[in-house]
Amino acid sequence: MARLLTRQTKSSTVDRGSQVIMVLERAWESLRTADSRIPRAVLTLVDAKSRQRTLGYFAHSRWKKPGRHDGAHEVAVNPDLIGQPTLLLATLLHESAHAILHEAGQNGGMGSTGYYHSKKFRDVCIELGLDCRFRNTRYGWTITQWPEGCGLPERWSPTLAILEGLPSGTGIVSLRRHSGKPVPTPGRRKLVCGCDNASRALYAPNSVVNEGGILCAFCNQPFLEDLP
Repeated sequence: MARLLTRQTKSSTVDRGSQVIMVLERAWESLRTADSRIPRAVLTLVDAKSRQRTLGYFAHSRWKKPGRHDGAHEVAVNPDLIGQPTLLLATLLHESAHAILHEAGQNGGMGSTGYYHSKKFRDVCIELGLDCRFRNTRYGWTITQWPEGCGLPERWSPTLAILEGLPSGTGIVSLRRHSGKPVPTPGRRKLVCGCDNASRALYAPNSVVNEGGILCAFCNQPFLEDLP
């Protein structure tokens, strides 16, 4: 009897990962039912080395499809979130926003500014019911969380119920609310001169504009800031 119980215990432990993936797959399909813009994806878990750095990620076209050049997308979540279904749901929706923007031809949310989380990403997150805040000039609008003082949108209730059925995870993530940072002003300003009805223009860094002394070689007049 002792040996049989030992085998069952080991089997339960070994199977936990596959149980988690099955629940995550059901949860993702539930999201797709609520919002048809969300594409199919392969669900997996963030590896142990990356868990201190990320709650999840979206990687487009990572899994091969028979007879096709494009692949299925990959969505991974941090197993430390298991046991905290509302945080896990917010993370899945964050990655859903990337997936929606990729399907729309928007490069997953990377804007011309170089931010991976662009204004378009922010707008999709808000459509999905998340509060989205600006983090910094490298990551952009990457801070996503549930709006303070508001309940979860009703359309995500079926997905939340699925996530509440997950087995034990790897740990507990303690997350504080973030207020975000002010969006920085553009690093360059447009300058115009009086030539040809101000048709000549250039862009210069703020530090150069503040120093002044930028003259047009044709009209010998200074380039001035083109104010709205």
